[in-house]
Amino acid sequence: MLAGPYAEQRLLALRTGVDRFRRSPDLPQVIRGPLPAARRSLKGLPQMGEGGAYRMLLFAADHPVLPVDAAVSRVARRLGYGQPHADFAKTARSVREAVAGELQEDAATFRRAFLYLSHHGSATCTEADPHCTICPLLDDCPEGKKRTRPPTETRPALRRPR
Repeated sequence: MLAGPYAEQRLLALRTGVDRFRRSPDLPQVIRGPLPAARRSLKGLPQMGEGGAYRMLLFAADHPVLPVDAAVSRVARRLGYGQPHADFAKTARSVREAVAGELQEDAATFRRAFLYLSHHGSATCTEADPHCTICPLLDDCPEGKKRTRPPTETRPALRRPR
């Protein structure tokens, strides 16, 4: 609901987006063109945040880019990719760069990675209650290993005689 919770807001955003495509008939070609120009061209679309722009670049324009939302960021960081920052855009950039370094440079690979990480973050690697014990990525996940490791037995502290 990035366009707003009310039908009027969603319809207005949709109409504005349609109008933008109508006024710029070359926009689809620009989006499929060089990445810097494609990213700039999407800034004028209503309610198009960075995540939405990267999804459009990946799915509609076949650019090998990784959209990073909260779920993708959470899964990637738990797996050891990227660094958390106070500014989510910096966190997303860090995750995007770290994960992209591991992927083949084709849009199909990036689409599969995004869909897997996004679904995994929503279904298994949830924020409040991750299901690490059933996670297929547990062997490669430092965070999951910490969460599932049995607590080590500690010896009671020795007391000094009084």
